[in-house]
Amino acid sequence: MTEEVKPDYKTLEGLKKHPMYQQLTDNQRLFLIAYIESDGNRNLATAKVSKTARPDLYAIRNLRLPNIKALLVAYYGKTEDVTPLNKTELKQMLVARLRNPECSDRTFILLLDQYRSLVGTKAPRTGPELVRPQVDTIDTLVQQIEAQRKQ
Repeated sequence: MTEEVKPDYKTLEGLKKHPMYQQLTDNQRLFLIAYIESDGNRNLATAKVSKTARPDLYAIRNLRLPNIKALLVAYYGKTEDVTPLNKTELKQMLVARLRNPECSDRTFILLLDQYRSLVGTKAPRTGPELVRPQVDTIDTLVQQIEAQRKQ
């Protein structure tokens, strides 16, 4: 008696064998693979797949598709919603990450870039390295961000 081997959906090769992956269009497949390879960077994934003028909208539309959501859940093993966050949710996540001393610089910068794209300001292309704020100035930084947002 032979036992059927289930594919491992936590690898790209295994994910490509998922039944929902077969239902995606070619562009959706390319976006999904690029999104996973870029560690969840939706702008980079969109740039690899499409030459659209609004990469943020292209990514949001793809990430809201039920099949892509289910495939990302199968790949990452998480049951949380992987759609892009609105301004309030993203700001709350930024504040939580700022207060967490174990947050990696890469994660913080990605969140900050997402927030800046939602607010309408772009991150500087060149310049000095981003310096993590001291723990005692986090509340001040959050208040400054909120004050700038109100203006």
